[in-house]
Amino acid sequence: MTTLITPVPVLSSAGWITDPSGKIDALLAHFYESMKSQTLLYGNNVSSLQYLLQQFGNSPNDLAQNLERTLEKYLGRYYDLATASVNADITSTDNGSGYGLNVYCSITENGKAYSVGNLLKISNAKLASVIKINNG
Repeated sequence: MTTLITPVPVLSSAGWITDPSGKIDALLAHFYESMKSQTLLYGNNVSSLQYLLQQFGNSPNDLAQNLERTLEKYLGRYYDLATASVNADITSTDNGSGYGLNVYCSITENGKAYSVGNLLKISNAKLASVIKINNG
């Protein structure tokens, strides 16, 4: 049985993305760049890595736990099923001021599973880089 596909709006010539792989890329980009304060009307519905870093940036394990929950809720709005796994890697420090987060997301749309993985480098409680691990 086919379910209704929830498209992702983007400010490009694509307009609305319906392809599951394209959607996950756009959604994660939105998540990494969003600011919790970008709206007064929907503030509690804005999923933002920036906000999580502000709240938990100095506690890698708390950040990982909250990031996992937030991603599952956020991606669940666009897919039939969404799961996230986030692990803090405190051994990948930059002179003791940073750490890594291994982020894996699995999504299912119309019975087909897709996955994506990112390595987030956090330095001084700020996002320093995003490295794509896999996408498919």
